[in-house]
Amino acid sequence: VKLEKVTVLRGKTAELPCDITPPTLDSLYLVLWYKNDSDFPIYKYDARRSRESYWQQETQHDNQMFLFQQQQQHGQESSASRIHFQFDSHPALLLLSNVVDPDEGDYRCRVDFGRSPTRNVLVQLTVVVPPQKIRIIENNRQVSSVIGHYDEGDQLSLNCIVIGGRPRPEVSWWLNDKLVDHTYIGKSEDVFQNVLVIPQLERHHLHAVIRCQASNYFGVHNNTPPFAVQPYGLQKHQKHYHLPSLHHSRRSAPQLNRGAALCSTIQLRLLDNSPISKY
Repeated sequence: VKLEKVTVLRGKTAELPCDITPPTLDSLYLVLWYKNDSDFPIYKYDARRSRESYWQQETQHDNQMFLFQQQQQHGQESSASRIHFQFDSHPALLLLSNVVDPDEGDYRCRVDFGRSPTRNVLVQLTVVVPPQKIRIIENNRQVSSVIGHYDEGDQLSLNCIVIGGRPRPEVSWWLNDKLVDHTYIGKSEDVFQNVLVIPQLERHHLHAVIRCQASNYFGVHNNTPPFAVQPYGLQKHQKHYHLPSLHHSRRSAPQLNRGAALCSTIQLRLLDNSPISKY
């Protein structure tokens, strides 16, 4: 059985691939989609009648429809409006829009042909939850905009605290687009931190660009775009979410091009009023 892995950012559209191309001299009959270990299809496409059927077992098997019914109970879209089967693409795609956390799981695509054996494709869907908050702490207080004044030779210690994110985010410090510290730890299930220590501030730190970054990454490692040094007094908090985009190919496995990242920036001043930008 072929296994496909798909990663999607929460709230976006998941594309679940399934090769429904019939063997030579055969024809497609039926496509059924199942979730996890359920014996009841959540979606059916009957190629013989060119007809789609959404969630046929929904009312009879409530326990199997938990994740879709949850949204209806909260006044969100119905399950049928979130699903679409793109059968004319290669491979065919089951599109699940406005993805929520409970959508994560294992999906099975069953393809029936007129004469050939049934084909099964497994799709493992992972839902990425971006980091929700990021804070910079100096001397046991949250700082924003500007910190200092500092003398040359002073030690600087900044604690970057990140809340939320699944899978657990990497928390890293970057200096002029170079990674300087990635030794983060998990304080609890959804709180992570990384402490940056510069033993002695020197003149070369003037106008340096430093950032704390929390990111969920899969596959190819991509950084958020670099920030320019911000003028004195600009707002500290910035959020940058980069949508993971998956490329499906029959010849290669899916790759994630972008992760979800959250950055925060502050500004540091030396005693002589020369600015040092700090991320």
